[in-house]
Amino acid sequence: MECCSIKSIEAKAAHWHQHLDACPRPRDVVVHAQNEKGEPISLNLGGSDIDQAWISRIFQHEYDHLQGVLFHDRMRPNVIESNRKQLVALEEAFISANPGVPVKRIPPPKAAKGFGAMAKR
Repeated sequence: MECCSIKSIEAKAAHWHQHLDACPRPRDVVVHAQNEKGEPISLNLGGSDIDQAWISRIFQHEYDHLQGVLFHDRMRPNVIESNRKQLVALEEAFISANPGVPVKRIPPPKAAKGFGAMAKR
């Protein structure tokens, strides 16, 4: 599953429903907004039906864009690691094309801990 805004980055999954684990979001949301007359309205998005739950995810994804949050900002650490090379390449290309513009970089890889980690010398 990929974000259409960042074509080269995807949460690798054999089936679309596995994408839900790569980028976790609430299944149900309530949206409070105004209609075209300025009157308050509420939308209940989500539910037990998978199509309705998908509409909730899509809304949250698009709202994130309005808030400056991108797909990779919500990825689980293991998914970031599997896409790190592409994410860094996108950052570097953006920085080259937009000198001086502040960039929120992806977090550095976490040091391995626990069983199987390299011992410090």
